[in-house]
Amino acid sequence: MRRLLLACLTVALVGAFAGPAAAALRLEPGTVRLLTPEAQPRDREPVFAARAGAEYRFEVAYRVTGAPRIGTGHVFVFEDAVTGERLDVRSKSFPPEPAGRYTESSNLRIPESWGPGLYRFRWTITARNPRLPSVRATGTRVFLVAGGATD
Repeated sequence: MRRLLLACLTVALVGAFAGPAAAALRLEPGTVRLLTPEAQPRDREPVFAARAGAEYRFEVAYRVTGAPRIGTGHVFVFEDAVTGERLDVRSKSFPPEPAGRYTESSNLRIPESWGPGLYRFRWTITARNPRLPSVRATGTRVFLVAGGATD
């Protein structure tokens, strides 16, 4: 009888500790891109050097899993890569949707005041569900601004 009770208690304890670990949000970042801002995805092209005065699309692809419905959001920060000065911040939140692959994006018209040089795109993606701890993924990408759009 004691062995049966011990076996049942062991199974219950293993299940209690394994259950929460199996039910966790996962956020896997993918490609980070700087693109032309065309409305149709097939028309967007990668950009290797931005121009002040022109508009660009900054995007981060990711995959989120771990719950049937997951809310997401992003914070995009634009900085001078040399001085670290924060130049612009964009954020957006989305209501819960099914787990899967998504792309967070924001269009930004590079101000004329941003002279030629290196700039940093710093991003944070957050996934949330009311029953699970939220998760975050962060990263950076440096991009070049080469003169104005009218040069």
